[in-house]
Order: sequence, then structure tokens, then C-alpha cells
Amino acid sequence: MKLCQLLSNAHILAGTGVDHVLEQVIEQVTDKSDQVTSNTVFVAVRGFRDDGHNYLTDAMENGACVAVVEKKHSCPLPQILVSNSRESLAHLAQAYYRAADQLSLVGITGTNGKTTTTQLIHHILQGNQDTGLIGSVAICYGSNQYPSTVTTPDSITLHKVFQKMIANQIHWVVMEVSSHGLELHRVTGLSFQFAGITNLSPDHLDLHGTLENYIMAKKKLF
Repeated sequence: MKLCQLLSNAHILAGTGVDHVLEQVIEQVTDKSDQVTSNTVFVAVRGFRDDGHNYLTDAMENGACVAVVEKKHSCPLPQILVSNSRESLAHLAQAYYRAADQLSLVGITGTNGKTTTTQLIHHILQGNQDTGLIGSVAICYGSNQYPSTVTTPDSITLHKVFQKMIANQIHWVVMEVSSHGLELHRVTGLSFQFAGITNLSPDHLDLHGTLENYIMAKKKLF
């Protein structure tokens, strides 16, 4: 897919200074500079302990053809300015892998009970058709099952999994949607056919700050 088409599908304006790379065929989208290869779109994300904007030179040297940034950098790598690079990363991942729109998604959030609820729904749906599961215990599709490291994967990992599920004839996917996943734009752009909340009690205030912010994060699923 050419960069111009990828940006259009992700609803991102190219801006100035990138005209000469708009016809470039993109082979990867990532926010990790050490994973950049030739013809990569590198998305500079501000983390909790580090900032992807500090690695634009590394990304350029590894083969990136363009960077998506929240602030312009002196690095000569062509840069596209956005207001929120985490959100842009989610849209770019969805536009690049083109799998999410082919799936029917069920999202479950809540302070407790997400894992039990998603596994029960997965078990019920499995009785009629192959169904995928994404959660804090495991990611499952078809005969594939492997341990999960987080409740809701980052957007790149998530859309890669969706693509594999499509290849394995999966149609329905049941997933745990954490407040972290919602607040950090891991599921931004996804359309959930069904969404549910199990309960809500004070938790994760290290990220959200207040109970009100925590509630507002959960509401994003709906």
C-alpha cells in the first residue's frame, strides 16, 4: 500500500514536506525504532518513561521513510504532524492490516470479571462457529493458543492478531477491554457489535488519577 493511500484510509493529513514520499510503498507501521526496516512508517509515541521522538534518527538509519510525530524534530526524516500519535498509531494499524472491519467484535470491560465473562461468551459462541479470544490469560484462534502478556494488546499487536484470525476463518472475536487499553488508544477505531461492563470499583488510579477519570475511560467503550 502506498503512503498516500495509507494516510487517506487512516484519515491523517500528510501536511507539508512529505510530497516526495507519498508514492512510497509501505511495508510496515511501528512505534518501536529498533524494529524499523526499510519502507517503514515510524510513529513517535510519548511513553511513561521514554519518548519516541528521541529515536527519529535511529528510525531513519534503520530504514524508515517517514515519521508521524506530535512535535517536529530537527532530524531530516520526513515528518507528519498529528495531535495524538497514540491515536494515529491505532488508525494507521487498522488501515494497514485491514482486518478489523471483517470481524464481529464483543468487548467486555470492568474492574473485575472480564476474564471469566469473556471466556464464558467465547465458550458459548464456539459451540456454533470458530471464535477468537483476546484477554489477560491467552489469545486463542482456531488451533492456536498462546499466553497473553497484557489484558488488551497494543494497537499494532492487536491488528496483527486480527489479520491472523481472518486467515484462520474466524468471524467473531471476544476480547477484554481494559481501561488502560481505552485510555491509551489501543482499541481506537474499532467497532464493537456488542459491549458490556461487569462492574466498577476504584482501581488503576495511578494512571487515571481520579475515580471520575477512571469512569470516563470505561465509558469510551460505549
